[in-house]
Amino acid sequence: FLKLLQWSLVDVGTMGIKTKAFLRLFPLGPYQAHRFYLLKKNDYNEVFELMHKLRREVG
Repeated sequence: FLKLLQWSLVDVGTMGIKTKAFLRLFPLGPYQAHRFYLLKKNDYNEVFELMHKLRREVG
């Protein structure tokens, strides 16, 4: 549940205020994994497949 909340934070707000508040409520664990994807514009099928793959890997 916490990982889902971390993924859903896409609007960081003005000067990171929302991010700071979020991290106080749900601090990050000692280990983190990051991924970045470069996708074609409006390629929703690819986004859908990548999110399912990520969800299976993260748990």
